[in-house]
Amino acid sequence: MATLALTYVDGRLVITPNGGPALPASLTIVDESGQPVAAYTAAPLTTARSLNSGDVFALDAGRVVIQWNGSKAGILEK
Repeated sequence: MATLALTYVDGRLVITPNGGPALPASLTIVDESGQPVAAYTAAPLTTARSLNSGDVFALDAGRVVIQWNGSKAGILEK
């Protein structure tokens, strides 16, 4: 299992694996008391060419959120 390094790039948290070939399939974030506050699951990166009318996702790009609902996309300014 790799060691994970946390850094900030352009104001966004980036997790970088160091020293190992394997990455966790899921990551649980806990608060100071050890209680879970968030969970993330790894998924393959998606390219625009691989999207289809059945896909649904939201991309938080900082001040803009892009939402894809099948063949309909929306952009929301924060």
